[in-house]
Amino acid sequence: AMVVDTNNNTVSVWERSGNVWLPKQDIELPNGSESISMALDGDTAVIGSIIWNPPSPKTFVYQRNGSAWTLLQTLPPTSPDQYYFGFSVAVSGSNLAIGSPIDNPTSGYGAVYVYSRKNGTWQLLNKLVPNDYDGGYFGVSLGMQGDTLVVGSLDPNGQVQVDEFRYTGSDWKYETSIHPPDLSTTEVRTLLSLDQDRLLVGYEAFNAGQVPVHLFKKTGDLWTLEATLERIAVALEQAVELKKKLVGHTEWCRQRIEAGDAGLPDPAPAKPAAPAPAELDRDALLAECAGLNIPVPGGTRTTTLV
Repeated sequence: AMVVDTNNNTVSVWERSGNVWLPKQDIELPNGSESISMALDGDTAVIGSIIWNPPSPKTFVYQRNGSAWTLLQTLPPTSPDQYYFGFSVAVSGSNLAIGSPIDNPTSGYGAVYVYSRKNGTWQLLNKLVPNDYDGGYFGVSLGMQGDTLVVGSLDPNGQVQVDEFRYTGSDWKYETSIHPPDLSTTEVRTLLSLDQDRLLVGYEAFNAGQVPVHLFKKTGDLWTLEATLERIAVALEQAVELKKKLVGHTEWCRQRIEAGDAGLPDPAPAKPAAPAPAELDRDALLAECAGLNIPVPGGTRTTTLV
């Protein structure tokens, strides 16, 4: 196993020895190219890169020979104006894919270029385009395992879409589209990770703060949402804040219960109810009190909103 990290035009290769990751080799990309994407499969490493001035993208394929990684092949774009060629890459066995999410600068439509390894050389097999729409940023992210390729993009409404393709032995065939839940933002980049019958769809949202990760599972030909994963730190922060708020107003909840107020005014309260704190909405706070087991004289009372 290994980890690949980037630092300007250098790619650092690490290998795991037991439970420790150790640096093994620094690969300096040709001609000052900067890496923008990477994929690794066994002894093959694929690195998408670009020289910014003037824009000149290339994708480099490296091969591990013994303990050393050497440049095997350079894959250039098919047109000089494909500035985002190599924005995403994926490799599995003898299949390789390169994303070009703005393949045509005039239209802005994206494409994915698929390659097949024959006699040790990677050869362009086909250019994939979206199946049923114009392909907003089609190819912004890729995931590949075996004969399955997933491609991230945006649908006509600006929402995330993931298209699945399957290799038939001679070409790639469109299978289906996956539509994650609405993120309420159109400024988003997808991040894909495919492992057998499960697909992780992550997001880099530029105007929505924290966003979840969606885990899909494939059963037969159908992908279904299996879980929504959120940052534990965010959930803990929310829980702590809620606890602080509830603890701070437990006395108010207790007095409402003793006054007989479980959501509706008591016609003859035993004693005046304490007013709700000014900084909180009364109905919202009553909702927070609902279901709390709060000790009161004579026992414990569980609040219920009517």
